[in-house]
Amino acid sequence: MRSDPRQFPPITRRRLITTAGCAFAVSQLHSQSSVPAAARSTPPPLSQPIHYDDDGLIVHLHTTPDGKRVFDGGDTAQREGWYWVGRWIRENVLKDPWPISRTLSLPAVLRLLEPKQDGVFYRHPKLPPWNNPFDKDFGFSIDQMTPLVAAMGLWGHTTELRRLLERPTARSHRRHQAYVQRPPSTHQISWPYRGGLLRRRPRVR
Repeated sequence: MRSDPRQFPPITRRRLITTAGCAFAVSQLHSQSSVPAAARSTPPPLSQPIHYDDDGLIVHLHTTPDGKRVFDGGDTAQREGWYWVGRWIRENVLKDPWPISRTLSLPAVLRLLEPKQDGVFYRHPKLPPWNNPFDKDFGFSIDQMTPLVAAMGLWGHTTELRRLLERPTARSHRRHQAYVQRPPSTHQISWPYRGGLLRRRPRVR
């Protein structure tokens, strides 16, 4: 009996590369996890330290042409997500916890990124122009959301995760963002995941 070819869509180059990269990363994590932490070599010092703003959130620090050092919060949510994913992997898979402590815990970070605990997350809660979560250019988008979703899932923050995933979204005109948050509305909303994450369309309250 021949299978229906529509059940197996052609694999794209991007999907192939992504799948191969994920498989390689998992194999490396597995091989590393079998090595006792005491037997591993001491990691080299950081080539560049992690920069934090006055509230303790991760930011990019750059220097303006006139020599002024400025905090950039455009990728704060994304950087926080990857930071906590990395910490979870080091603690639970590699058995080699990150040795550098910081002021904020993950719950404290989430409270800053979701100030009203209403499912609306910010790229950065205070630094403009990234402190408007609904802006089409600088609002909270899927590239910021992805690592943050992974981090919340790994660390068990399901309440915050569900609030985030039940928020309405709208398609962005910027390709790298794909989707951005939108304010509550009585109109029909577009849910990009087609039942993938919550397996239902969110209710608009």
